[in-house]
Amino acid sequence: AMAEHDGPTIGIIESLAASAAAVAVLGTQKIQMNANATFMVHESIGAVAGHAWEIRELLQWIDRLDGAIAETIADKTGLPLATVVNHLKGNGDGTVFNASEALQAGYVHEIIGKKEPSKSRPKRNEVDEQRFRAMAVRNWMLKNRR
Repeated sequence: AMAEHDGPTIGIIESLAASAAAVAVLGTQKIQMNANATFMVHESIGAVAGHAWEIRELLQWIDRLDGAIAETIADKTGLPLATVVNHLKGNGDGTVFNASEALQAGYVHEIIGKKEPSKSRPKRNEVDEQRFRAMAVRNWMLKNRR
């Protein structure tokens, strides 16, 4: 649907585009990815219980789906099909890319949201502060119980 949209389309990966979301974002004309986001592709996953024919049927379906996904990614990115298949396989569970790696591999067009590293130490957020205080109270109670 995104690939066939008449107007311009931009996919923005804000935090994580993995699995089907990684393939879906490739339907846009331009893909932007936050500097601290993650992109992941992998082979299809399925589960089946039943007779041997049902297991064989699922394996055939997964093989066809993986072939279609690999061809779609190769067509969109211009990457060789063999490279895409290797990315889908990874070390057995696909390949995870940070923003720089996704840009270099050809999955995204632009990295956005780059920020200069902070020179001051970041402050604890509210949840961390609450956890810290709860741990301090717990430790005090354990130490001072009678």
